[in-house]
Amino acid sequence: MGKRVKRVLEGIALACACFAIYLTSPVLGHAQGTTGVVAHPQSIAFDGQRQRLKVSLDGQPFLAVLEEVARQTGTQIAVYGSDYDDLTMEFGYVPLLEALGRLLQATSYVMHASEDGLPVWVL
Repeated sequence: MGKRVKRVLEGIALACACFAIYLTSPVLGHAQGTTGVVAHPQSIAFDGQRQRLKVSLDGQPFLAVLEEVARQTGTQIAVYGSDYDDLTMEFGYVPLLEALGRLLQATSYVMHASEDGLPVWVL
């Protein structure tokens, strides 16, 4: 089997694994996936017209922050696991994909942009 075919098959396997995690993990921002911990809504602001996010976080719980981001942006965020550090960071309005990348920089994650929305899997 050629290297190119092997890479394609590995990519498909990774996509299938991520999709399985997505199907079995709670989706933050929906009643079934709420953590009960709330991030201060004023520390996260979303400009829906320009699709930009701004955050000012000082030791806020990772899952609560993602839950608030999901609520404000409509992004589907599925989290597998629960051992994440609190977030301390600040940045002005940046494009949503860049903002999510900054928030998730200390994790392993997969993002897939499609016409139906932006599902994010945090592994």
